[in-house]
Amino acid sequence: MENRISNIVWTVAEDYDFKVDLDLFSTNIKSPYKAALLGYFYQIYNMDLVADFLNRSARTKSNNKDLLFIAEITMENAVSNFLIENRPGVDDFKIKYEKDILHHYTIVVPKDIKEELEKSYYEYINNIPYKINHSLEKLLLDIIKFKSTKTSDLIIFLDKVYKKYFHVNTTLKEDEEVKKIIEKSKKEPTLSNKTIRTKNVENTSLENLEKFTIESAEFTSQDFSDSKIVIDDLSLNSGKNKNLYDTIRKHYGEETLNEKEVLKLENKVCTGIHEGIKLFFTKGEFKHKDSQYYKNRAEDAYIENLNTYNENELIYKRGIKNLEEIIKNSLLRNTDDYETISYNGDLIPSLIWKSVKGIDSKIFKKSFKDHKGDIYVDIILDQSASQYERQSNVAIEGFIIAEALTNLNIKTRVVGFNNFFNYMVIREYRDYNDSKIKNKEIFKYTASGSNRDGLIVKLMTEFIEKNQQQRRLMIILSDGKPNDEINLGIIGGRSLDAKDYVDEDAILDSFNQVLISRLKGIDVLGVFMGEEEDLPAEKKIFGQNFAYITDIKRFHHVVGIFFKSVAKEFYD
Repeated sequence: MENRISNIVWTVAEDYDFKVDLDLFSTNIKSPYKAALLGYFYQIYNMDLVADFLNRSARTKSNNKDLLFIAEITMENAVSNFLIENRPGVDDFKIKYEKDILHHYTIVVPKDIKEELEKSYYEYINNIPYKINHSLEKLLLDIIKFKSTKTSDLIIFLDKVYKKYFHVNTTLKEDEEVKKIIEKSKKEPTLSNKTIRTKNVENTSLENLEKFTIESAEFTSQDFSDSKIVIDDLSLNSGKNKNLYDTIRKHYGEETLNEKEVLKLENKVCTGIHEGIKLFFTKGEFKHKDSQYYKNRAEDAYIENLNTYNENELIYKRGIKNLEEIIKNSLLRNTDDYETISYNGDLIPSLIWKSVKGIDSKIFKKSFKDHKGDIYVDIILDQSASQYERQSNVAIEGFIIAEALTNLNIKTRVVGFNNFFNYMVIREYRDYNDSKIKNKEIFKYTASGSNRDGLIVKLMTEFIEKNQQQRRLMIILSDGKPNDEINLGIIGGRSLDAKDYVDEDAILDSFNQVLISRLKGIDVLGVFMGEEEDLPAEKKIFGQNFAYITDIKRFHHVVGIFFKSVAKEFYD
């Protein structure tokens, strides 16, 4: 891969006699578009002088990632149009790169200056409304205005920007060295001595920039300790900053539960480590114009997930049928009326001695009229950003279980969960009494935000307890890594009033909530959908009742083992 990237750099630079530095900026260059840009930088600028300047003014600083990215994006903004005109084939790489970046920031919140600028820059050049704090907007405007292809102009510009916006602890000796570099760069040949075609560059006035700035105070990033950037006072006091509700609604659709019911639930379940978390229930219906971008993203995810399913439809349909047979022969093996010994029901006096001596607590007789109507299954999908690479697999696996269960008329509910800022979003795909047709809603599954596994288990247990039937099952498809670092970003310059949910605290809370659910008679299965390194955490949370899926084609078989074990408990 590295050789291929270097070849692109050499080809675009039209020079094979230099060593390519893929670590020149804040991150190692891996994409063809960025490689082509770097090659063009070598063609247009004196990169030895640029590198010398960056080594003295940026690379040694504590906030080097931010400073190096500013240099990178400044150069990209200045020459990208020329690059595309000279090498039209690069445009496809550019489109893909920008699409990937924009998608990345729909599921991940920027956590530093570099990421704030990256997100806002690519939104701006793609005519997408961006959200950025006032001071960073000034910096972005300066970068967008810079269009020079002269090395001296570039270095002088970067030197001024660093000193204007950041605390740069520069010694007198360092300043003198930078001045020497600038003087040397002024002796570089101008563009008239180089082969480059020009094209009209779009107007970059303040008015042109600001017309894309919609609700810019709605999101700001953290307080950057190494910079001079201070969030504008107006931004701090903005009413929109105090209420993220509109942002959540735009991202995830209209809320389906009324405020009174939500508040009641929050008071009951959002306690302890979850105090300050708000709940948002939705069915993914977008009604407002300001949600159009996210509505389109959901539709794209639906098409992508469904297409992935259709590629191996026969295999998945066979898996659904096999899982259906397993459930039928285990959970539904008796279709006539029957009685069984249970933990509740009508007391059997002759068995009381077993309970007194602690031998067995099953001393009740329970009558069943219809097995199928007596089983409730909840499928819970972790839809946090860490599942992005497995997005289609999670959707398909949720669909397979739902299809097998609903084919047997078993009451099945499917929800997804993720956290966004201090909200937990609960996305309902189907409810117990919905038509089987609703199963296809699961293909609208998209991954974004973070996850609080313990809170969703606690919340769903609250709902499931309302079903008094003995047989209640909860199946959780998760990455085994509960993680919700609330204060990666701040709103309006103020920390959100909620606690971080990370590391052992998050794992322990998830374990406790799973245990409480089981003690309340709910059978809980964890289906592991994560990286192998997180497997120990999954084991801690779910104990022996978890399934590790390494091959989606065997998914039905592995999950079927769980249904068999549950059935064994029912009938023993």
